[in-house]
Amino acid sequence: MKKIALAIACMAIFILPAASMEPGRRPVLGVEWASGLTFHTFHTYNYLRADGTRIQGSDHQFITNLNASILFKGGYDLGTRWNISVITGYEGINDRFRIIPLGTRGTYFFGNGQNKDGSFIFIEPGTALFTSADNWVFYMRLGFGKRFELSPATVFDISLFYRLTHSCPELVDPDEEIVDRLFSNNILTGYLGINMSLNFQYSLFKR
Repeated sequence: MKKIALAIACMAIFILPAASMEPGRRPVLGVEWASGLTFHTFHTYNYLRADGTRIQGSDHQFITNLNASILFKGGYDLGTRWNISVITGYEGINDRFRIIPLGTRGTYFFGNGQNKDGSFIFIEPGTALFTSADNWVFYMRLGFGKRFELSPATVFDISLFYRLTHSCPELVDPDEEIVDRLFSNNILTGYLGINMSLNFQYSLFKR
């Protein structure tokens, strides 16, 4: 239920402001591939051992894990500069952690809008429908890129993005002591990637 509520809230962040803009005129379907580097983790923890000892602290680590993703999106062009899309697919967080994401991406296009060559920026909050580990996940993706018109209904995008993932995995005591009560166990993971996507637009109205 928490995941469903979060997904609805993420969508509302962009859908409600967009409702006051020009009505959506073009549905868009797309597929995208991304590759990049997981380079940083920040870990905080707070728990009690069975002997009553309280353990809390934090640590950070710089790492070099290559990860990739394939994502699918469906959405609408809103006016001439905005697009709102729902994102899902298969995505690597680190070398041992994979998710099926569910995100809502809002994109703003500069220049001549989303139908022509030009640049854009986007923001995408989301959660996970499934994870390779039993824990809750929230992520935020921020990016900017360049769009190239291939035909009146097909465009190609290339972008650079940063993704920050917040997860709450099960805690394993480093000294192999039994954990009696877990108060918190949070991991932030930073990822920098490059993304390529092919998008197909369909006009609902005659021009």
